[in-house]
Amino acid sequence: MIQRTDLVEIGSFLKPHGIKGELTFMPTTDVDIMQLHCIMTEVDGLMVPFFPKSIRPKGHELKLVLLDDIDDEKQAAELSNRPVYAIANDVEIEEDEEGYGAETFIGFTVIDTDNSHPIGKIEYIDDSTENWLFMVQPNDNTERKNLIAIPIADELITSIDTDAKTIGMSLPEGLLDL
Repeated sequence: MIQRTDLVEIGSFLKPHGIKGELTFMPTTDVDIMQLHCIMTEVDGLMVPFFPKSIRPKGHELKLVLLDDIDDEKQAAELSNRPVYAIANDVEIEEDEEGYGAETFIGFTVIDTDNSHPIGKIEYIDDSTENWLFMVQPNDNTERKNLIAIPIADELITSIDTDAKTIGMSLPEGLLDL
């Protein structure tokens, strides 16, 4: 079974387009979804695979996607306003001139490089404020049950290992105690 940590968010479905089942898709990465084995979104609490049949541009940033077995507006509407994921192993993580996108690190383990211990896995990116945050599920060996909010800032990142899926960070003293 595929776990959420095996996935990387690549965009979101917005709303249906027309009556033949097309969905408006807002990508957050440069991944060509037609080259992936499948894309996934959550339906009734489970990650469900979908297979794109076609994709075409809609304006400058948006795409219109037609999926196998989604044939009408009603079926498409059930997938509206949902994040879209790809299997992390299917997505080539490349650094462009602007660096890595924050969503690239979902599922990575954060390592505190000041004392060389793992903090936990990045569950999602909180982009609800101007300063984005890694929301990290602490390792099982801690008593903490809530997610840890770690600011996403270049000056805190000390290393990135895409093969090991780790990101080293030098964190301000006391941040983990909040």
